[in-house]
Amino acid sequence: MAQRPFREIPAPLIICAIDELTSAPRIFRTDAASGGQGDDVPTIDVALATSAAPTYFPPHRIDGRNHVDGGLIANAPDMLLLTEAIRLYGSSVEECHLLSVGTAGSPRLGRVTGSPGKFGWAARHGLIDLIMSAQEVLALRQAEALGPGTFMRIDAEPPQPIALDTVDTPTTELLVTLAHQAVDKVKGTRAEKVRRFLAHVPAREAR
Repeated sequence: MAQRPFREIPAPLIICAIDELTSAPRIFRTDAASGGQGDDVPTIDVALATSAAPTYFPPHRIDGRNHVDGGLIANAPDMLLLTEAIRLYGSSVEECHLLSVGTAGSPRLGRVTGSPGKFGWAARHGLIDLIMSAQEVLALRQAEALGPGTFMRIDAEPPQPIALDTVDTPTTELLVTLAHQAVDKVKGTRAEKVRRFLAHVPAREAR
C-alpha cells in the first residue's frame, strides 16, 4: 500500500508540502480531487514529504527535489481546502461545509531567560513551532471570517505543549484522551450545531 500511487487513493484527498528550492507549495492530489489528473507519486513519498518538519526530520526527496513539511504554510489546511473546493467543484463559499479537526495544538510560549540576539530568540521561542502555530491561528480565523455554509472546529488543548517528535506511550495515551474529550465537548455543548452541520444546514438559515 505504501508504494501505491497517491492518485489512486479512492477519495478526494489533497496533501501539502513545500519545495525547498523554490519555497513554493506543492499540492499532491488524488484523481478524485483533481478531475483524474492526480499525482503519480508513491503514497509513502507524499507522507514523508508532508511530515518533514525542519529541525525535527530531514527533507524528503521527490523527483530530484527536496520537500519539507507543508505545515509551515498550511498547518491548518482549512483555507487550502476551501479554495480547492471552489476550484474543483465550482462551489461558492456558502455551499461549503467545513469540518476542521485539530491535533491537540497549544500556544507556543517562549522562555524569558536565555542568551540574547537573534539565535537566542529563535531558540527560546521555538521558531519552527511558532511559525506553524501562527499560521494555524491565521488560517482558522480567515476560514471562519469567510463564512462557509457551516464551520466546525474540533480540538483540545493539552496541559503542556507536545513536541512533534514525541512518540512515547504516555503522550499517545494523552492524545487519545484529548480526542475523546474534544468530541464529548462538542456533543455536549454544541449538539444543535453538530445536527445542523451533519444536515448541511447553512449557518445563516439556522439563525
